[in-house]
Amino acid sequence: MDIKPHIKRVNDYNILYITSGYEKNNAMILLHGIGASSNRWIKVMPLFSNEFYVLAPDIIGFGYSDKPEANYTMEFFTDFLYKFIDSVNLIDRKIILIGSSLGGHIAAEFAIKYPKLISHLILSNSAGVLKHSTPALNDYILAAMYPTIDNAVRAFRSMVSNFSSIDPNYVRDFVNRMMLPNAKYAFLAALMGSKRSNLIDRLHMIKAKTLVIWGKHDKLIPVENAYEFKRIPNVRIEIMNSNHLPFVENPKEFYILVSNFIKEENDNDRS
Repeated sequence: MDIKPHIKRVNDYNILYITSGYEKNNAMILLHGIGASSNRWIKVMPLFSNEFYVLAPDIIGFGYSDKPEANYTMEFFTDFLYKFIDSVNLIDRKIILIGSSLGGHIAAEFAIKYPKLISHLILSNSAGVLKHSTPALNDYILAAMYPTIDNAVRAFRSMVSNFSSIDPNYVRDFVNRMMLPNAKYAFLAALMGSKRSNLIDRLHMIKAKTLVIWGKHDKLIPVENAYEFKRIPNVRIEIMNSNHLPFVENPKEFYILVSNFIKEENDNDRS
């Protein structure tokens, strides 16, 4: 399936998003991590688009969406996501929500706030429970604040087990995006917003059927953090032989885990 770009006005801001698949299918929304963009999902989107209508926004403050001088709290992001869902006419449909890193934190917060909108929640190497920064995260922050090719390469080498899985064009695009007006401000504000809203004591409030996927070799948010999500009542945890971006390093395995999880949970609902 082709991946199509769109721009939508959400809360008076221009939001870029990409889609793939047929609109009549069950909807799936993919949320990227901090400093990333919807392009982070392009390896796995075509796999999902045969079964689902897949949408991946450049979250407000990131990618090529607008970057207002706002307070980037988790409430700000969940409000954005609700209005994005409404703007693409999905507010009356239950959604499969997948989030990576910061996108996972936003997805979890959204599932707590709007439980009736979510059919399945998938969290990949999710932020929201990390107690202390890591050297790899510090390298990534450095690359965002001082966006050079060398800094970006150093940061992305910490995110994947095999650097060849990262498209060189994506590295250059990261540098270009972080030089856009307000990009650094949005990055730091979102980082602080995530730190101020730790999920650990609220994970039990997530009602959605949840799959947690983690890369065993994650250096940004180490794999032991995956087990904090056992506090979710209906959760399954799967560990992949990857780093921080399992859907980039092994998109087929990621797709199979998610697809099987959704099918099994749907079968359980029918039995």
